[in-house]
Amino acid sequence: MRERTVSQTLPDQLMMNSAHNPNRSLIRIYCLSLSGLLFVYSTIAVYGLFQLETVNATELATGMLRIALGLIALGVLLCWGRLDEPLERQVGLMGASFEADYANLSTKSKIRSIVLVTMLSLLLELVLIRWLASVFPVYSFYKNITMLACFLGLGAGYAVAERQPCAPALVLPMLALFVGVITLLRYDTGAAYLIFSIGWLSTFDLPVYFLLGASFIICACICYPVGQLCGKLLHSSNSLNAYSLNLGGSVLGVIALFVMSLYWLPPVIWFAVTGGIMLLFVLSRDDFLPVGIASFCVLLAILAWPVQPETQRIYSPYQLLERTAKADGLMQILSGGSYYQKVYNFADNKRGQESDADRYVRAYYEFPYNFKKAPERVAIVGSGSGNDVATALRMGAAHVDAIEIDPAIAFLGTKYHPERPYDDPRVNLSINDARNFFRTADQQYDLIVYGVLDSHTALSHASNLRVDSYVYTREGIAEAFRLLKPDGVLSISFTLVNDALGFKLSKILRELPGADPAIELYLKRSLHRRFVQAKGIHMTANSARISHCLGGHQRVRWQSSALHCPDHRICGNRCLPPLPDQHALANSAQPS
Repeated sequence: MRERTVSQTLPDQLMMNSAHNPNRSLIRIYCLSLSGLLFVYSTIAVYGLFQLETVNATELATGMLRIALGLIALGVLLCWGRLDEPLERQVGLMGASFEADYANLSTKSKIRSIVLVTMLSLLLELVLIRWLASVFPVYSFYKNITMLACFLGLGAGYAVAERQPCAPALVLPMLALFVGVITLLRYDTGAAYLIFSIGWLSTFDLPVYFLLGASFIICACICYPVGQLCGKLLHSSNSLNAYSLNLGGSVLGVIALFVMSLYWLPPVIWFAVTGGIMLLFVLSRDDFLPVGIASFCVLLAILAWPVQPETQRIYSPYQLLERTAKADGLMQILSGGSYYQKVYNFADNKRGQESDADRYVRAYYEFPYNFKKAPERVAIVGSGSGNDVATALRMGAAHVDAIEIDPAIAFLGTKYHPERPYDDPRVNLSINDARNFFRTADQQYDLIVYGVLDSHTALSHASNLRVDSYVYTREGIAEAFRLLKPDGVLSISFTLVNDALGFKLSKILRELPGADPAIELYLKRSLHRRFVQAKGIHMTANSARISHCLGGHQRVRWQSSALHCPDHRICGNRCLPPLPDQHALANSAQPS
């Protein structure tokens, strides 16, 4: 009866043969793509089940449940024809119900809704981009994938807004199901990396492409009804007014996510705001409001569920940080599931008690201070959780300016670093960008140390935005070099994912005006490099002895896992003996 009643109220141009109903195609494409992801999840679960040597009753029951989900997904993929008709009927009712209510709205109500719905569309897009990048690292590498998917969905919706029925009640159910499947795939089976490493599939990156492709389609489907609604509302006013309101709503969407990111709010809040706008201002009078409320509650329950109770999860303004503990109990930080930083305790009372591996790391951190003993002023950009700052204090620095762009990382370092470097009165912590600090600083420094600023997770070598295209540039390094005292030293650390970056940094340092040829420290079995550059003068006597210990050249390739001085005149017995199975040094006049 309801279907017949609402159909009589629809405009003639919205009445169509069901075979040409785009919402029917939308649901088909969405369900098939989501079922594909769910089937992959179940396959990984079965794979993991067979890898276990022993299986208890709980693991077996959980495994059976995962397999059941996979069978459901397989049934949808193989028997879609049987589900097509009942789903089409429900989707048709959703569209008819909304169109009937929309026809009764006043023009003023439609114009007021432009701002809110435009804000909703942009906020939904930004939330999807940020949330997916925090779940799987591959989305951090290819952020444009999600953005383009949302553009496609919104754009397609705008294009057919006046010609096809709109069903915004589909958005929350589709969103809840998608978030649920992605969460299962990432956390339930530990598949963050397993999906990229199953046999011959990983050779061709097939799992990666499937994950990206299916997510692209699903995100476009989720945004499509929102685009339709935006298009309908924009036609309710003249073009200039509608565009102005559209622009204002877009600005509000950006501000909303900015504020939530500024206060480190988690995804459950992002999606709560997005879904709340949908429920309160779009579906408030819709017959399918109960479906929206139920989907909204499921969505928030999934996002609020403690998927990793042993891990502290902080959504900083830039990325997801996961605080865990190393085997020695000290803090380790992950970013999007990938290793990011770890804390070391190299306090003087621990010297001689570390493992060999930690002694090598200590030598690496202390290396620049062999060229500048007890510096008066030190600047550390990318100070992170505090290892470089603690090293500067141990090596006698009188004042340290620590610059870190991510306030959440600085917070973790302040709270959990065992040496408490940020609490020292000699340290001035600045939450700032490295380039902006160099441009605005008015101090001169004895030593400037670059921590490893290059986040190959948030800004990887596979992404279209790279931190070494902004910080590690000729102009950026020249700005830092300008702040050195006449006899100052510049130390740059970087993770070289390819040889071209090593050539680039060597060339930039070599061509700095007034610079001494740089020394490069190379740790074998590691991608880390440290370049040390003196300003204005040749190496001091003390530094020359270090250069002699490193092979007699000012630019050398270091192939040991630690520093080694044969007579210990430079290091004060802090360095390590060479590894027995390695050559201590290899001289090289070429940059790496």
